[in-house]
Amino acid sequence: MKIAGLDVGKTSVDVCVLSSDELTEVSELKDFARSYKPLKLKTRAEDIELLLSLEVDFYVLEPTGCYSYTWCDIFEKYDRAYKLASPTRVRNYAKYQGIINKSDRNDCVAITAYSLDNAHKSNAFLKAERVEIREMFLSLRSTVKSRNPLENRLGQRLGREVPELLKTFEQLYRSWLEPPSAMLFSLAGLPIEDRKDQYKSRREKMIANTIGIGITKHTRDMAEQLIRFQEMELGLEEQLEDELKTECYQPYIRVFNRFKMPKKIQAAILSRIYPIEDYLDEDAKPRIEYVISKTGKRSKRDRSEAAFKLSLGMGKILHQSGNKTSWKAGGAQYARTALWQYIKTIIVIQRRKSNQKDLIPILEEAYRPHPMTVIEGVMTSQPWENQPLINKLSEESGDTFEVSKLRLHYEFQPVGKKGDRRVSATAGKACRMLYKQLIQLPNTQLGRGH
Repeated sequence: MKIAGLDVGKTSVDVCVLSSDELTEVSELKDFARSYKPLKLKTRAEDIELLLSLEVDFYVLEPTGCYSYTWCDIFEKYDRAYKLASPTRVRNYAKYQGIINKSDRNDCVAITAYSLDNAHKSNAFLKAERVEIREMFLSLRSTVKSRNPLENRLGQRLGREVPELLKTFEQLYRSWLEPPSAMLFSLAGLPIEDRKDQYKSRREKMIANTIGIGITKHTRDMAEQLIRFQEMELGLEEQLEDELKTECYQPYIRVFNRFKMPKKIQAAILSRIYPIEDYLDEDAKPRIEYVISKTGKRSKRDRSEAAFKLSLGMGKILHQSGNKTSWKAGGAQYARTALWQYIKTIIVIQRRKSNQKDLIPILEEAYRPHPMTVIEGVMTSQPWENQPLINKLSEESGDTFEVSKLRLHYEFQPVGKKGDRRVSATAGKACRMLYKQLIQLPNTQLGRGH
């Protein structure tokens, strides 16, 4: 087997071509990396032609940004096989091989050697679908973060210029796939095309007769800029909407819908966990280990679930040195934030709006004489594991079984847990529930082979 590993830069790429036989003959990869002279190519037609002429089984590169995606597009255009290696795994592999210094030459050698050593492992490489949806989600997230300061500043200016509109402006919320608000067009002094603005005359009257100083040109310019930001968000949402309709994602979407997850949250989770079979063994079963505790007790560990939780930022990483032991949050922060936002909005805030805050204790009290239920062979009295109670709440509220279970979990957290700690605990519960439902999907639905 022969592989070309690419370390991509802004305007150039370093290429290491290595075969499995040549790697076997290398005694120290660190020494080889020092002496190896990579092929350095520019982003120009003749160098691209040279790269494509290499006789290799496939190319490997890290998906580190827009620069690398350019080369992915080239490989797809000319029908060349390529794979995506995890930057974290490659870096850890390089350190294991004694390559401490980070340079273009060292990186392309490490990418190639890692790929040759792990070519037979399907989960050693990232799936292109996951990378594509992650890029779309992060682009949308970046646009929203850039828009927020502008929106806040515009609200502050309205407080002086047209205070009558401030409360309405602060309550503006653009839902998924909705166009920018008509109010922004009025503030910017722009006409609305293809839409009716039923509050136009009322709003214009407020602006004309305001007790404030009136809308300034700077405010109109800011409103116009905010419209442009929301149009950018809308375009990215439309791209994500089309991507989420891809056939290979449909089994996952059906599970997410049972949790009433918004599309943006679905995209964030898919960008981390697709495909679910990467977390399972060759028989599509969870990877189970048995460990012996200090007391001699034999305990079961679901390593697949642990890896799943870590991918979504809900796992913990142990740091132990001497007498100091601590656990720190690990995994992708943006996925952890997405789960937290899901719990806060769908499970907590909507629960208050539907008066379930009062309904849940009443139902729990009705089931208190018979609280015990069996979960995986173990008796438990936790309200969120009591299936008759969950079913009753689901029936009364019209929500799914999964949403009702999470609302019970949030409601009956220990007294010591308040605010964000309760949200985080319920986010962890949602993560475990997602894992258990996703691994139950038949192999034919998981998209094995994508």
